[in-house]
Formats: sequence, C-alpha cells, structure tokens
Amino acid sequence: MKNYACHRLYISPSVYIKMATLTIDELGQVRKYDTLQTENPFTEWIGGIIFLSNGLEIIRRNTLRELLEENMQPTASLVYAWHISHYDFTNEQLTPQSIIQRLI
Repeated sequence: MKNYACHRLYISPSVYIKMATLTIDELGQVRKYDTLQTENPFTEWIGGIIFLSNGLEIIRRNTLRELLEENMQPTASLVYAWHISHYDFTNEQLTPQSIIQRLI
C-alpha cells in the first residue's frame, strides 16, 4: 500500500477535497481517501491535483473541467488515481508543463 497527499482530490468533476490523502494498493486501486488532518507517517506529499477514474488511459483535454468530465466515471467498481503536476492554481488551468500520470 502507498499513501499520497495532495492539494486537491477530485471525487467527481465538481467536488473535491482540499488537502487530501489517499491510499492505493499494490494493483493501483484506490482503497480509501480522506482529508489531511495531521502529518501522516509513510505518506508522500506530491501536491497538485489527484482525480479518481476507472480508466487505465486518460483522454487529455484543454481544461481541467473537460478533463474531469471526460475521464471520471462515478459508478465504476475499480477506481484508479491520476495525478496532475504543474497545475496553475492561481489561474485555475492546466499548463503546457502539466503532466498527468496514474499513481501505482
């Protein structure tokens, strides 16, 4: 199991948890998530945005909203976590440097 912490964890395209933690098993599936309350041992701070999806591949879109709406499936049984680094929080947008990768 791996534990991560980030600035925002999107659980749906319009709902997110600020300062969140999540646990991912050895198959890359999300086992739990919660609000970051204290400094947790064995938790890697990766910052940025994490969103939940059942897809093993992601369709890149121009805006975060489009990306989330296209790739988040709320009824899926298998849920994976995708990390977006280099997100511009000031202007609320993806940047040319933004990297999207699945966490495992």
